[in-house]
Amino acid sequence: MRRFDYRLLGPLEVQVGDELLPLGAAKQRAVLAILLLHLNRTVSTDQLIEHLWPDKPPGRPQTAIQGYISGLRKLLGRESIETSGGGYTLHAGPEQLDLNRFEQLLRQGRERLALQRHEQAALRLRKALDLWRGPALADFTYEAWAQEEIARLEDLRMVTREELAEAQLALGHHGELVAELETLVSEHPLRERPRGQLMLALYRSGRQAEALDTYQRARERLLDDLGIDPCPALQALYKQILNQDEALTVASRGARPETNLPVPPNTLIGRERELGEVRGLLRDPEVRLLTLTGPGGTGKTRLALALGLELLDEFPNGAFFVGLASLVDPALVAPTIAQALGVKERGGEPLPELLCEHLADKHLLLLVDNCEHLLQAAPLLSELLEAAPNLTVLATSRERLRLSGEHEFPLAPLAEEQALELFVARARAAQPGFALDGNRAVVGDICRRLDGLPLALELAAARIRVLSPQALLARLEHRLPLLTAGARDLPERQRTLRATIAWSFELLEREEQELFARLSVFAGGCTLEAAEEVCEADLDALASLVEKNLLQQSGDRFWMLATMREYALERLEDSGEAGLRRRHAKHFLELARKAEEGLRGADEAIWLDVLEAEHDNLRAVLLRDDGNIQLKLAGTLWRFWSVRGHLEEGSRWLQMVLERDSDERALRAKALHGAASLALYRADLPWMRACADEALELFEDVGDKAGIARALLDVANAATLGGEYERAQALFERCRAAALEAGDRRYVVLAIANLGDLALVRGDWEQALELSSEALTLSRRWDFQELIAQSLDNAALASFRLRRFDDAARKCREGLELARQLGAGSLIANWLVLPAALAAAQGRFEEAFCLLVMAEREIEAGASPLFAAERSLYEETLPLLRARLDPEKRVEAKAAAEGRSFDEAVTYALESLNS
Repeated sequence: MRRFDYRLLGPLEVQVGDELLPLGAAKQRAVLAILLLHLNRTVSTDQLIEHLWPDKPPGRPQTAIQGYISGLRKLLGRESIETSGGGYTLHAGPEQLDLNRFEQLLRQGRERLALQRHEQAALRLRKALDLWRGPALADFTYEAWAQEEIARLEDLRMVTREELAEAQLALGHHGELVAELETLVSEHPLRERPRGQLMLALYRSGRQAEALDTYQRARERLLDDLGIDPCPALQALYKQILNQDEALTVASRGARPETNLPVPPNTLIGRERELGEVRGLLRDPEVRLLTLTGPGGTGKTRLALALGLELLDEFPNGAFFVGLASLVDPALVAPTIAQALGVKERGGEPLPELLCEHLADKHLLLLVDNCEHLLQAAPLLSELLEAAPNLTVLATSRERLRLSGEHEFPLAPLAEEQALELFVARARAAQPGFALDGNRAVVGDICRRLDGLPLALELAAARIRVLSPQALLARLEHRLPLLTAGARDLPERQRTLRATIAWSFELLEREEQELFARLSVFAGGCTLEAAEEVCEADLDALASLVEKNLLQQSGDRFWMLATMREYALERLEDSGEAGLRRRHAKHFLELARKAEEGLRGADEAIWLDVLEAEHDNLRAVLLRDDGNIQLKLAGTLWRFWSVRGHLEEGSRWLQMVLERDSDERALRAKALHGAASLALYRADLPWMRACADEALELFEDVGDKAGIARALLDVANAATLGGEYERAQALFERCRAAALEAGDRRYVVLAIANLGDLALVRGDWEQALELSSEALTLSRRWDFQELIAQSLDNAALASFRLRRFDDAARKCREGLELARQLGAGSLIANWLVLPAALAAAQGRFEEAFCLLVMAEREIEAGASPLFAAERSLYEETLPLLRARLDPEKRVEAKAAAEGRSFDEAVTYALESLNS
């Protein structure tokens, strides 16, 4: 996901990397600015209309706003702007908006000013002012909705300038500050604080007379304009200057606290959010032991050092780094801490006691790095914290220290945009002049393949010296051999990614090592049940791997970073556990079988979600050369692929398994039935006929009555698709009879539903409504969720043709809601045609055109073909709309339709049906 930098402190800008995005016309820019002022909060459509057209909105302003939102989604991505609660929400991290960064820096600067940390305060306040590129919301100076915010921000900008002047005066920069303060006073002659600061700067510069004259001019201006005297503080300062009060001289600046923290050679990139959160924790008096945890290569040490250097002035007795990576004996931890603190041993006295005595009255930060292999020594830290009430310990470890009072901060890999930023920065260090140019997508793929691990990104970026981004991506199929040759000043374990992972692996107990290797058999993660069944996993061992950050956990699933899994797969190959893959295949074949049963009942949506979650594991089984297992699995999964819109992928798998010879005629027949069903959705008539005819022949050979019914349905659908309506009618009747004889309720309903669909195609609306209603009744009785949706669609189409518009809209609404619940993306184009026709029939032509454009987009993408009844209605409605809408309105409606996701398209259709 791209990371956008939004800017309101000046003209409105949105930057991605080195690129400024074209934001469109004035109204679209205004919509973006309003959403940014309410970042992560919903702005109602009514609010937007009121702001954009305060006097008189145009006709159908909602459509215009939808067009602006669509245009912004094209630029920012569909996921950036959510439709919710009758309005729109722009989602972004607070740090992505310059306004928020400005206010945070101002807050931090004022906090440090209060603590008399003037250098830190000046640094942050200057950074805050550097974010300004002109007047706030410069594009919207005369817009009523912007006035209040402009005034607020400009006032904060003035406060920031005053606070910076305060910090600079405290630092003794009075001489260079005079000219700036004179400008400030001339711009804001009635503000008294800059007057006082100018008086003080002049006085400290040896210009007492001018300082006194500044006061007199301020007094005259205030009396003339406001009829008041200067405030008591300004009067008191005047008297101090008049009397040459010694208190006005610059206080002497103390030395910085002592430290041995190493200064990294390059800047920390991509961790602004984490820096802020950990900084806040370290300032909390309740947090005295904070452990940064995370997988190897996430940058725990780098983040800890950045925090130590930034917070140094907040610990009067200093901040000290204690590196434990090279130690192997826990007994050496105390001497290593003592050496870092400069504590000398005294004959016969235990070193831990000497450390406690040394730290007892110290206000100090102790940064203890790489604790994971010396956890036996961790209780020493508790002793030190108990003895020294003002001691704070910041530790890094691949797992928690398990000490009382410990607070854990798990450090995740970088998000995609931060990973991209880090890669580019390190690539430029290796090859000056490196630029993304047309390589953004490729570098984004590199970052994803490397899991956003900072160490992996830095090692890969170093290869840019000899490999193009495309060549680098191609070699990342095997990451670990490529990611070597890190900087020579890094510890040995950080010079290659393999060494970093091996460091963690070697710290595991033997049974944990074995489980880590076994878990790599799962291509897409696994549930606890799957880990126990396939890998004989022990719950405690799983929990331990999660704690040690070699295994990730999200909800009820366990999974590995891709780089970790590659290393684990190597260990699995070394172990020779060939039987593990057979158990994996058996487990997921059984899961698919259970899901096949579940997809026939009320829990259909649940089972669809289960299969979606396990799709990568199912693919892994299909990729293996296991003959009949592949045939059986592909023949079982076809309905999942059909409903969830994996039509092309499912067809490829089925074609692959059907190309192989198999003696299992029943399995082949089932796979042929699945292939024919998917071919229907893809309108691939030749392949559908070939599969359906062979399936029917095989089912008849093996005497599978239910299979015969299913194959008859495929042959009938092929006849419908080919325009052979009389033959199709007879075949659907044969299918219903065969399904009744076999006791297959689902195919009884399917036969009736398809007869209803055929009646629609032939223009017999009453018959279509009767058959579709019968199919709907039976589907509800037997809880066939997908068939309920299909029957509702057919019944709604028949009601529309009979001009029963309210009934059609009601059925269409219910069916659409159910289709969304099932995630039935493969049929979305069909579901949009009827709402469009209803809107057109009610004179809402722009809405109707917008819906048809969304349907057309899905058709062109090849993901959602129209069936015959919907195609006929589509072809009737589109020319009507083209005749009723002028070109400009069509362009607006098309803009409102572009870029909508499945959920957004369904939401729009439902809103239209509710009109």
